Amino acid sequence: MVTKSDFYDILGVRRDASQEEIKGAFRKLAFKFHPDRNKSPGAEQKFKEVSEAYAILSDPDKRKQYDVQGFEGIKQQYKQEDIFNPGTFRDIFSEFGFDADDLFSRIFRGGVNFERSHQELNQGRDLEAKALLTLEQAAFGTEFELTLPRLKRCNTCKGSGVELGSKSMTCPECKGKGRIEHKIVSGFGQVIVSCARCNGKGDVVGKPCKICGGNGLEEKIARLTVKVPPGIGNGDHLVLRDQGEDGPYGGPAGDFYLTIEIKPHPYLTRRGFDLVYEADINFAQAALGARIKIPTLTGQRTIEVSAGTQNGAMLRLRGEGIKHGQSRGDELVHINVRVPEKLNSRERELIEALSKEFAAQKR
Repeated sequence: MVTKSDFYDILGVRRDASQEEIKGAFRKLAFKFHPDRNKSPGAEQKFKEVSEAYAILSDPDKRKQYDVQGFEGIKQQYKQEDIFNPGTFRDIFSEFGFDADDLFSRIFRGGVNFERSHQELNQGRDLEAKALLTLEQAAFGTEFELTLPRLKRCNTCKGSGVELGSKSMTCPECKGKGRIEHKIVSGFGQVIVSCARCNGKGDVVGKPCKICGGNGLEEKIARLTVKVPPGIGNGDHLVLRDQGEDGPYGGPAGDFYLTIEIKPHPYLTRRGFDLVYEADINFAQAALGARIKIPTLTGQRTIEVSAGTQNGAMLRLRGEGIKHGQSRGDELVHINVRVPEKLNSRERELIEALSKEFAAQKR
């Protein structure tokens, strides 16, 4: 554990740094001090320090506790294996071709167990897609069908991966345990890792299924019904649990993530649950008052612009905005009084007469 230096100082980031900034700083330092690359004295210790700092600051809950209570608060609540979760590092190390499980088993003391369950190893792949909606669909909700290819259980072998008539055999590598224990002679304790031969399953396929090649999966076309709730925003995500790909060797399915994109509306702009419409009127309408037509999500409406309305005034149409729960936002009509750039002779004559009238009133 680091006991003296500040975690933010170790990574070289500000205390208000974003998660992306923290991750970027760790990526550079981990690559620089990785003990398999850097053989200089102190490199391994520095690698441990930056890894611990990242493990704390990349977790919102641990970071909050560290900010309030410091190192002592972290030390009292978390064990080493709670902090050094290889899942936190796996995506970064994979960029460099490093094995997080192997690395931590070699350099961190205490017998940290990086074993992953058979289900975790064989978890199906998550799928992602985007859906383009109109503002009306986002405001009131909608439902549509999505078609996509994905890997699902093989119909021939029912997901077992074994050819009909053949049987699975006990894994010769782990003897059916699904895991392998490594004794670390350098005093770093014992490390347990899932068996790579059987993927933690404990048995191996005898004769692989000809259709799926032994992993129990084949590609199928799926038709998913997606229900979009009212009030969804641009960039929001919908998660369809267990609608990703099935896992190999009988593993659980992944999830399906749908990112919402909303097409720009020709007239209306969204502001939270309210809508904004820019209404252009001329000087005469502003001075005398007028009735103007306004587009809404449910059709056109006619509203009154009072005499003497000033440029920049905001009129509110209650309940004409975005639906959320049992309520709806409003539509805000922003008044823009437009001054003509060119005048014909008659218009100029009238405005000059009006100007003289205004001048006479000031005397």
